[in-house]
Amino acid sequence: MDFEKYGIEKDTVKNILGYISSGDIAIPELQRPFVWTSKQITELIDSLYNGLPTGFIVVWNNDNVKLKDGKISTGKKIIIDGQQRITALRSALLGEAIITEDYSTKRFIVSYNPFTEKFETHKPIHDKSPKWIKDISIFFKEQGVELFKFIEDYVEKNQDITKEELLTKIKRVQNIVLREIGRINLSSKLSISEATNIFNLMNSKGTKLGQEDYIMAKLSSDSEHDGYYLWKTIDYFCKGMQDNRYVQDIPSTDKDFANTEYYDAIKWVGKYKSNIYAPTYNDVLRVSYSHIFNDGLLKRLSELLSGRNFKTKTIDDSVATETFKTIKEGIFNFVNEHNFKEFNIYIEGTGVKYKKLINSQSTINSAYIMYLLLKNTNELPKMQISNYVQRWYIMSLLLRRYSGSSETIIDHDLKRIAEKGFVNYFNEIKSTQLNNDFWNSVLIQDLETSNSLSPAYLVYCAAQIKNKAHSLFSSSKEIESLIKIKGDTHHIFPKEYLMESGITDKEKYNQVCNYVWIDTTDNIGISDTAPKIYFNDVLNNCTKDNTLGLVKSKKEFYDNLNENCIPEGIINYTYSAYDKFLKQRRQLIAKYIKDYYESL
Repeated sequence: MDFEKYGIEKDTVKNILGYISSGDIAIPELQRPFVWTSKQITELIDSLYNGLPTGFIVVWNNDNVKLKDGKISTGKKIIIDGQQRITALRSALLGEAIITEDYSTKRFIVSYNPFTEKFETHKPIHDKSPKWIKDISIFFKEQGVELFKFIEDYVEKNQDITKEELLTKIKRVQNIVLREIGRINLSSKLSISEATNIFNLMNSKGTKLGQEDYIMAKLSSDSEHDGYYLWKTIDYFCKGMQDNRYVQDIPSTDKDFANTEYYDAIKWVGKYKSNIYAPTYNDVLRVSYSHIFNDGLLKRLSELLSGRNFKTKTIDDSVATETFKTIKEGIFNFVNEHNFKEFNIYIEGTGVKYKKLINSQSTINSAYIMYLLLKNTNELPKMQISNYVQRWYIMSLLLRRYSGSSETIIDHDLKRIAEKGFVNYFNEIKSTQLNNDFWNSVLIQDLETSNSLSPAYLVYCAAQIKNKAHSLFSSSKEIESLIKIKGDTHHIFPKEYLMESGITDKEKYNQVCNYVWIDTTDNIGISDTAPKIYFNDVLNNCTKDNTLGLVKSKKEFYDNLNENCIPEGIINYTYSAYDKFLKQRRQLIAKYIKDYYESL
């Protein structure tokens, strides 16, 4: 059925601020950090003062809701884009305090000079100058300044302006609230995907919105089912993962929230340091929804939160109530201290111990989904969950399982798991995709790349960490210590050596299979010599007090080659053997990864 997907209309600043005060329009981001600079605030005020365009705000009409008498009434409108501008106006014009980026409360005071007609963020110097009006909000508050008394006092201190001139200037400031702002109203009949696409097309040069933004908007505007507290739980949790202060300061900055079970669920984050998994609210929503609803398509959550009954195609209040209850359980599972820490331990147990080894958030999300699924069922003994979660994660990385439409694939996985059970489905994928053809052909081809963030190479690095492999020419320094501090990756066939030999293609000499982790001092000592020269130098001097490398015997030398997947023939290789070397090393690394995976 055709319907208008959106409408565009003009409204005044005064009306929009009034709608927000009355609750007709909700600002879901009102308690989120305000990130505008003071300069941006004064520029907005100046633009409105001078009648310049200030862009659109975008509101999304909530789904229709049923009233007690059985009639249908339009729900609240939710601001999807324009929160920063609205928050700036509320602070500058209405004198309201706002939450800053560090979650402290602050007023942004805008001062005005009637002589120059300029606006500036209030500074102490403005208090010392009789020409500056310290705070323009005095002209907009209900219990504002007594205008004529104010004019008399001001003119007495500034006799080079008349009362009439000053009144004209003040009226022009007051007219800011009469300026028009464009408002785009997205229809409540739009699906999340449609609303997202329309907004992003309209806002192609600005910040893109995703399905999660609309869901967070729905949560933050809900008071009946504690959606507002769920939204805060997600927001504080994600912020706390970036900076502990966001959670540590809650008892003083948000006392209302601090007295709830929602704060109790996440207060542990105030003392937690995350090494690898720092979720965004998109990640929290996807994992929470997917594992508890057994569904990977996040867009359905918004409709369920609105009471959409997919069977009867009607709006049912009981559906909304049950959805809020269920998603709360899912979110609490996600943020649970034991769950989150144990999952991170499992992932670190694969050797993926640092964020630099993670290049797919969808893949780690899928692993957490599987962890929570297995925790909520009795399919596996607890001791086996870690092994399956680890193998699922590494398998998904190697197969690039979520590199395409991750949402659709996760949904497919969940449906198959529901039908067959996790173990049966896992074994099915392993036998059909992680087979001999993969290990002996596909993986080797994946290693034919210069991309050091390729999944196959990152898994190889993780395998070396797990196996406590040593850096090149060392029997004591583990590769993990170099990855942790961002140590040197050395070209086994030095780049300058290859270029001087005629191999100038960057994609060729920067092949990941030409890389090896090495101590900085040894890397410098190698310089740009052929492998035949410097490998023999280490080998022939390994029983002496040599200057290059720390291996002390021939056995240590060849053991070191083996743990770094370097063919023993390297002691005879010059540039003419480079292609042969790459082929051999890809095969060795592929076997190393296979052995590592099967050991999990």
